[in-house]
Amino acid sequence: MLMLSAYLDETGHAKDEQQKFAGMGGLVAPAAFWETFEAKWQKALADFNIPYFHMREFAHTTGIFSGWAGNEPKRQKLFGKLMRILETTYPIPIGSIVSLADYRRLSPARQNYFGDPYNLTLGNCISTLLTMAFKREMVYRARSGESRRTTSG
Repeated sequence: MLMLSAYLDETGHAKDEQQKFAGMGGLVAPAAFWETFEAKWQKALADFNIPYFHMREFAHTTGIFSGWAGNEPKRQKLFGKLMRILETTYPIPIGSIVSLADYRRLSPARQNYFGDPYNLTLGNCISTLLTMAFKREMVYRARSGESRRTTSG
């Protein structure tokens, strides 16, 4: 059985009235690939003497990258290395965005039902994965000539 794992991150905050969208996005890959990825990723971070990688800090040379401003070769070397490691997982990108203007127009009862808008985005990501898995299984069965079997209790 194929076991998948996902790394997801959110964007936007529903309680911030200035935000227009809330979303979630990330990558999905076989769990075994992530295990190999983790070891290689941690080694790459150690090679560059950094404890973690956060794109927001990297892009704006802030936080742990504040001393890297103007050192584009070093930045490119790190980013290239991390992307090559990421490619070894054969990731599938997934994501979902919710319009907060639309969400805020929902009745309080509906908002309470859904909870945080992130619940909607996570649910949509999971639904996408299930749809992809179902389609892949059906294509496999069609190509292999395997018929769908059901069992009774």
